[in-house]
Amino acid sequence: LGGSRNLNLKVDFPVIENPLGKGQGILGLLSLTSVPHPDQFESWDADVQLGPSVYFDSLSNRVLPNESSLTPEQRQNMAERDFEPKDFRAYAVNAPLDVTLSFHTPAGALRFFLGYGVGVFRSTSRTSEGPRNRIYPVAHFGLDWVAYMSRNLFFQTGFHEFGSGTGSVETQGRVSMNGWASGMLGIGYYFPATQGMVQSLFAKN
Repeated sequence: LGGSRNLNLKVDFPVIENPLGKGQGILGLLSLTSVPHPDQFESWDADVQLGPSVYFDSLSNRVLPNESSLTPEQRQNMAERDFEPKDFRAYAVNAPLDVTLSFHTPAGALRFFLGYGVGVFRSTSRTSEGPRNRIYPVAHFGLDWVAYMSRNLFFQTGFHEFGSGTGSVETQGRVSMNGWASGMLGIGYYFPATQGMVQSLFAKN
């Protein structure tokens, strides 16, 4: 679990951002990714992997015009609705195909992610003027630290950033959202028998 206030909003006038809800902006609820076990490597080692990941995020934010920073021209071009609060409340599931560079040490693994895939955005904002559901291409960048606590349990903390490959995910009035970043902090479980189970399905008697 983690949180961040970075919604990567794109606007054409000065705004004031106020986080909404318990998530304080963004809450990384769940992630699924491939984590190599340290037994496969030397005490100091590195490797590169290619594989899918899944990230489920809850997003919330409120944007208000910063009237003290508006120029007379900006104020004249703004409609009455532009001065109303713009609420962002949504869920997003991103599934990129990542290239992962890992540096293994006795204390854990530092991993860098770079990928591209598909995302699903579900808006729950009552004031939303954009699409309530959207499937979009997503670019992904991230880094995390994985430290094993036992044979199967590991501690993980990190940062992941997502951006729409085709512009805004949601547009509300003259405010658009085209990406966000979320933090991660939690406990993970490693399934060491998964590969063996898959191999056994295709084993010949």
